[in-house]
Amino acid sequence: MVSTSARASNTVLLAAALALSGFSLGGCGGAGEATIGPEGGELELSGVKVVIPPGALGQSRLLKITPVDADLSRGGFKQSGGAYQLEPLDLILKIPATVTFSKLKDVDDPAVLFVAGDGGRAHTFTPVPGQAIGYIGAFGTVAGANAGPVMTTIEEPTLVATPDEADAAAPSVDVLHFKLTPTGLPFVDVVLSAYDLRGEHNRDLNGGAHCGFKIENVVGGSIATGCTRGLATATITPDSSVIEFDAVPFLIGKVDTPVIVQVGIGSTDFANTLGYATFKTSPCFSETCSGRGACVAQGEGAACECDPGYGPAEDELACECIPSCAGRECGPDSCGGTCAPGCGGGFMCNNDAGACEPVPDPTTTTDPTTTTTDPTTDGTTTDGTTTDGTTTDGTTTDGTTDGTTDGTTDGTTT
Repeated sequence: MVSTSARASNTVLLAAALALSGFSLGGCGGAGEATIGPEGGELELSGVKVVIPPGALGQSRLLKITPVDADLSRGGFKQSGGAYQLEPLDLILKIPATVTFSKLKDVDDPAVLFVAGDGGRAHTFTPVPGQAIGYIGAFGTVAGANAGPVMTTIEEPTLVATPDEADAAAPSVDVLHFKLTPTGLPFVDVVLSAYDLRGEHNRDLNGGAHCGFKIENVVGGSIATGCTRGLATATITPDSSVIEFDAVPFLIGKVDTPVIVQVGIGSTDFANTLGYATFKTSPCFSETCSGRGACVAQGEGAACECDPGYGPAEDELACECIPSCAGRECGPDSCGGTCAPGCGGGFMCNNDAGACEPVPDPTTTTDPTTTTTDPTTDGTTTDGTTTDGTTTDGTTTDGTTDGTTDGTTDGTTT
């Protein structure tokens, strides 16, 4: 017979072994829990399984699944069976976890209902006919359900049912164009969430909410709000039966390897998850070449065609000024520097010519005053008249003599 102390010791050893393997014993109240890290793991309780994929967590966390008294029914989606809370409620995943309900009774069209955090909008999942499977990017409360009608049909882009299918599809580049028909909605919440299944972008692609993308070029409606509420990427007020718009990168930034985009359309307190698309940015997305050239895609890479006077920098997607010093020994190089070798002692630079010239002798000056010749300084004008009105031949300007002889006699002696 095993003693009480031996059984207690064995229980402690078993708990320690389970903890090392990533699991722990369930406590009273039917809670399942596990410590799961970047390598991924599973939680399972009463036919509800939560699979955390590798790369979804950045560090090890103690995760729990616990039955709770909650009804997540929304619209035509009716909860079937109990609800379960996944903790911690503030957990955000880099890659969606898969939630599967395997024990739904009397359910014709299985679905999953999910509310993130400690309350708010319910999201519906109906990806695989006949199976209750959901893909959640955060922890909160989940429940199985019988599916109801979706609120919107989408013509563009082409969506697939699961993240894995999307990851294998050809991606849209730089823009996701949407064309959809909402059914009787006073306003339309667009809910877009990006995830990197390949683990190549080690950062939050959604800004902690649904702000990875922004909505532009709306036709058939107008934008009422952006992602500031944290519940949707944007809210559109429709004025037509068909709405078209573009979803372009916002906080997601440049993602030159494909990511998946979970697409949901909702209103008020619930949203239908309609499927998944694949997206990436082009090699030249957001590249300005320092404002001195144009980015040109070259296959999966990119290069800058720089403006005249500029050339490639150490960063291949930047243009920098090329110094212009050909034939110049001094003066500016057109890039904020100076041309070498510069001028030595006794010389100064002619900046326009880029040439060194002798410094002028500071002892050589020019007299600012000059002497001119006045043609009237000898009392005569240039036309032969004197300044006193007599001519040089002794006659006045009126033809009379002034009492001087001109070499002839008039019968009188002087």
